[in-house]
Amino acid sequence: RIRQVDVLDETFEPDPDFDLQSYVGRGFRVWHGAVHHVVVEFEAAVAHLPSERRYHRTQKLHPLTDGRCRVTFDAAGLPELAAWVASFGGQVRALDPPELVEMVRGLHHRGLRAHEIREEPMTTEVVSPDDNEAQNTQQKEG
Repeated sequence: RIRQVDVLDETFEPDPDFDLQSYVGRGFRVWHGAVHHVVVEFEAAVAHLPSERRYHRTQKLHPLTDGRCRVTFDAAGLPELAAWVASFGGQVRALDPPELVEMVRGLHHRGLRAHEIREEPMTTEVVSPDDNEAQNTQQKEG
């Protein structure tokens, strides 16, 4: 997070070859990095969503005969993509690239572990927004 900005007296000449729209358009939401060819599949119950929403400027829709919809696009930001796929609760499946598939699987596994029934209360870390120092607190269920 940006916590402070200092205004400098220095100036610079923008790179004439830099294309902001192209740079921003590669990412998925706010993430950037290497561009990957992404393939995801929407289950029939949610297959209407990609035709109603533009998730990425390069997306292409491929309706399947069983009601599902395969969506392809070229984007950067695998962590953001994995969170997006996982947010559909198993109704969207990542098919490619393999790194994305593994990230989504990892998110789902961590979510399942976090929701296992435990006999001991969970320990959580609370971060103070003022001093950004972590404090361990023990939460007891009522």
